Amino acid sequence: MGTNQPIPGTGRVMRLREVLALCGMSRATLYREVKLRGFPAPVKLSARSVGWLEDDVMTWLAERIAQRGHAYGRVEQIKPPN
Repeated sequence: MGTNQPIPGTGRVMRLREVLALCGMSRATLYREVKLRGFPAPVKLSARSVGWLEDDVMTWLAERIAQRGHAYGRVEQIKPPN
């Protein structure tokens, strides 16, 4: 890696409230998705606190948006009956 390239997976750490507000999930749903590996795992910050890397959360959100686009594309291909 060159010296000017960012290290993957680094960046700002988001706390739980911010992640929940951004993703629109409840706390229980978020932790269930983490357990099922459907959402990025948090980073342990101390004995009693965790946070999520902003890059990981934004990548997850971008993937959800991309899935939405495919679903809407299929709907547009359906022709209404004449």
